[in-house]
Amino acid sequence: MCPHQDYIYLSEPTEEEFSIIQNQRNKTQNIYEEIKNDEVLIKALTNHKIFLNPSENLEWIYNNLEYYSSVLIFLNSIGKFVTKDHLKVIDTKKFTLPELNYEWLEILLSFYLFEDKENFTAYEDHKEKLINKLKRNGLIERKRINFQYNQKVDRLISTSLSKLQSIKTIVDVEYSVLRNNLRMVILTDYIRKEFLINESQNNLVLNKIGVLPIFEQLRRANDKNIKLGILSGSLVVIPKTATKALTEASQKLGIENLSFSNLAYDNNYLIVNSNESIKHNIVHLITQIFEQGEIEVLIGTKSLLGEGWDASTLNSLILASFVGSYVLSNQMRGRAIRSDRKNPNKTGNIWHLVCVDHTANDGGSDLHLMKRRFKSFVGINNKKEVFVENGIDRLNLPKNFTDLELANYNKQTIQIASQRENLKKKWSDALLNGVNIVEEIKVPFPDDKDYKKLISLYYYKTIAYLFATLGASLFVFFKTFLETLGRSISNIRSMNDLFAFIMVFGIIGVLLFGWQFYRTFRIYIKYRDISKDAHQIGEALLESLVKVGAIQTEYSKLFVKTSIDDIGAIYCHLDGGTTYEKSLFIKAMQEILANIDNPRYLIIRKSLFLKIISQKDYHSVPEILGQNKKSAEYFARQWKRFVGSCKLIYTRTIEGRKILLKSRLNSLASEFEEKTERINTNKINTKLRR
Repeated sequence: MCPHQDYIYLSEPTEEEFSIIQNQRNKTQNIYEEIKNDEVLIKALTNHKIFLNPSENLEWIYNNLEYYSSVLIFLNSIGKFVTKDHLKVIDTKKFTLPELNYEWLEILLSFYLFEDKENFTAYEDHKEKLINKLKRNGLIERKRINFQYNQKVDRLISTSLSKLQSIKTIVDVEYSVLRNNLRMVILTDYIRKEFLINESQNNLVLNKIGVLPIFEQLRRANDKNIKLGILSGSLVVIPKTATKALTEASQKLGIENLSFSNLAYDNNYLIVNSNESIKHNIVHLITQIFEQGEIEVLIGTKSLLGEGWDASTLNSLILASFVGSYVLSNQMRGRAIRSDRKNPNKTGNIWHLVCVDHTANDGGSDLHLMKRRFKSFVGINNKKEVFVENGIDRLNLPKNFTDLELANYNKQTIQIASQRENLKKKWSDALLNGVNIVEEIKVPFPDDKDYKKLISLYYYKTIAYLFATLGASLFVFFKTFLETLGRSISNIRSMNDLFAFIMVFGIIGVLLFGWQFYRTFRIYIKYRDISKDAHQIGEALLESLVKVGAIQTEYSKLFVKTSIDDIGAIYCHLDGGTTYEKSLFIKAMQEILANIDNPRYLIIRKSLFLKIISQKDYHSVPEILGQNKKSAEYFARQWKRFVGSCKLIYTRTIEGRKILLKSRLNSLASEFEEKTERINTNKINTKLRR
C-alpha cells in the first residue's frame, strides 16, 4: 500500500438545478401546511382512542410510543390542548412537547395511512386521496413517506452538472503537480453515446454526466494537451499519439489488422474499432498503454473497470459513480492505493465528488451518502495529530456550507492534495501512534463550539452569574439598610421613589441572574467528567461480559481505554481479547450510550453534585445482558460498584413502560442521538495497569 489520501471536492447545484430543487421544496412545504390544516385528518386523530382515553389504552401506547408521540406533537402544533390525562401517561408534570417537523409528520402519516388500519376504517376515501397527493408530489414511494429527502431532488443533486466542472478542476490540479507522470482514472456509470456525433464540431450542451460528457468537458478546454482516453464496453477512444504503442502491444498478443476511425470533430483522437480478435483483450491493451503514459487520463465505466482490473501506476482516481453498489467503487479505490514496485515514491489521491444542497439542513442527500460510504474508508486524518481512522470527520468538512466556507474548503483541499511529498511523512507520523487498527466507540460533544472553550465559557459564566446573583441580593439588602436609615433621618419622597426602583431592580436581578446561574451550572456539571463516566461504565460492562461468558479472554489481559479529544469527543475501546470480543464490547457500549429505543431493562443513574444538585440519567442495559434477569441484575451491581447509585427497571410492565417513555424524553443519551458511532483508528498496543 502506498501513501494515499481521500479528498472531497464540494460543488453547488447549477442555477437551473437549484430552481428545480427550490420548486420541489416549496411544493413540500405547501403540502406540509395543507396537512396541518386538514380537518378530516384532525378529526380522525382527535377521535382516536389513544387521544380520547389514553389511560385506558396504556398497553397500546407503550408499544407504539413513536406513533403516540407524533399524534400529540401534531395536535399540539395546531393548538389542540393536550390534557392532563396525557401527562399522567408519562408520570410527569414537566412535559414539553417538541416542535412539529418533517420527521414527526412522516411518522404521523405512516401511522394514519398504513399502520393503524383498524382505527381509521371510516377514513379510507380520505386516506386514498392523501396518498395520491403525496405520490404526485414525490413524497411517497412504496409506502415510505419522505418530506426530508425527495427522490427527484436526490437524483438531481447526485448527478449535478456542477460535478463536471469539479472534475475539470481536479484534473488540472493533478496535472499541474504530476505533469506527464499523471495516471488518472475517472470512474462513472454511463457512456452517454448520444454525445458522440459525426460532425466537424461538437458543441452539444453537456446536460448529463457520463463517460462522453466528462471526456468532452476535458477535451474542449485541454490547453495543456493532456492525453485523454476512453475505455468502456462499446466505445474505446485513444489519443492519436498512442496508435503506435497500441499496435505494437496488440501484435505481441498475435492481434493483427487493428482498425481505427477518426473522431469526427477532433483529429487528435481515434476510435478503436471492435472486432472478435480484439474485444477480449482490449482492457489489457488499453491498460498497458495507460501504464506507459500514452494515456494520462482514462475515463471508463465502473462495469468494465471493476473487479479484476489493475494498473499499479494509477496515482489519481476520481469516483464519479453515483448509482449501484459502492463496493465496486471501493475496489477501484483499492487499486489507486496499491504500491508500485517500479515507483517506490508513488502516492495516491482518491477524489470524491459531493454536491451540497443548501435547501437541506444537513447538506443534502449527496453528503449524507458520502458520510455512510466513508465509514468503510480508512486513511489518515487532516488534523494536527495524525492518526489512521475511518469516517468523514477526518477530512474536517466545514460545519456550515456557505459559499465562502465551501470555496475556502475546496481551496484548502487543493492545497493539501498538491503537497504529495508530505503524504509519506504524514503516514509515517500516523503509524508512530500504532500499527493496530482498533474498533472503538466515539461520542461527539453535542455542540458546534469548541469543547474546551465551551467548558471554560460555562465555568466563567457560572461564576459571573453567581456574582450577579450576589450583587442583586446586595441591592435588596442595601435598600433595606438605606430605607431604615432614611426613616431615622427624615421622610424624603424622592428617596422612597429611589428605594422602590432599587427594590424592583433587585428582585428582577435575583430572578434573572439566579435562573441563568442555575442553568449554566447544570450544564457545566453535566459535561465536567463525561470521559471519566464512560471509562467507569466500560469497566462495569467488561466485568459483566466476562461474568456471563460473552468474553472468555483472561480478565487480567483486558483493559478499558477511554480518552477525550480537543473538541470533546469521547473515545472508548477494549484493549486485549479477540477481535470478536472487542467488537462485542463496542456494540454493548454503543447500546448503553446511544439514544434509548426499546430495551428489556433500563438503568436509572442517580447522582448528587456536591450533595446539592440531583442528576438522573437513563441508559439501556445491552441486549446481551438484558436477555435474563440474572445477568441484568449483575450488571446493575457492577454499575453501583464502578459508576454509582442506580436503579434497574424491567420495561415490560405498565410501570416499566411508563419509565421507558420518560427515559426516552429525558435520557442523557438523547443528547447524542444518531451521533454515537463505531469507528476504527490506529493505536499503540500497550498494556496499562488498572
